[in-house]
Amino acid sequence: MGTFSKLFRATSHARRIGIWPAATVVGERLWSRKLFLGLRCDLAALPPLRPAQIPVSMNSEASASFDGFALALETARGRDVLEILHRMDICSAGWQTLYVTRSPDGLPAFVQWLIRAADQDGVHESAPGLFRSLAPGESLLEGAYTFTPLRRLGLMTHGVREVLRIAHDEGATTAFTYIAVDNVPSLRACAAAGFKLDSVRTIEWRLGRRRADVASLDDAATHTVRLSRRVQGCPVVRVRPRARVKSTYGAGVPGEASGSPNSTT
Repeated sequence: MGTFSKLFRATSHARRIGIWPAATVVGERLWSRKLFLGLRCDLAALPPLRPAQIPVSMNSEASASFDGFALALETARGRDVLEILHRMDICSAGWQTLYVTRSPDGLPAFVQWLIRAADQDGVHESAPGLFRSLAPGESLLEGAYTFTPLRRLGLMTHGVREVLRIAHDEGATTAFTYIAVDNVPSLRACAAAGFKLDSVRTIEWRLGRRRADVASLDDAATHTVRLSRRVQGCPVVRVRPRARVKSTYGAGVPGEASGSPNSTT
């Protein structure tokens, strides 16, 4: 589904999204620039688990038959409507594999996609140029989402940590994810789960077409942005890119970044 098709679809939910959030999204797709942090996790050095306030058990579920987002969409309001639609697009694109933990009453509580190197082709086909190519032993975490009634219970930190454990137990050595620089809750959760700063990604939109630039960090920037230590305050991160390594243009796709947790993701 292209950018303008998505915007047209979003208009059917305009009343629940609200005029200002809807106008903001339209403006972002026409002309905007946003910074994301590329995070890396060494799966052999995972930190101690920080348990959530309710039990967490991340189990794989088929994206095609998962109805949690459709149910959440019925009562969602504001920007959350767009976040849910984004993840429904990921389900439609067939990304593998979706992990879900459910609340004690059986409702979806938190979800996270774990993309293995062997399953990455679908991601690159639906989101060309947006994510790094995974080598054997590498994994990508995207699309994290905590359902509204169960937020502020520590589910993301616990859930992400559990998915990282799953990847490690399968033999992976490294995991990556991308978080918008202003998404403080997700940055904190990922830092607590073991992620550290690895790169920066800039997403530019120009009249409905997206450009993704990825740059590594120089030593000064790495010392300036100590994610694992400073994320509690989470100041606006200013880094100095060392080298642009990828630049692609393309229409909006299911994997387009929206400022959501991973979101991705």
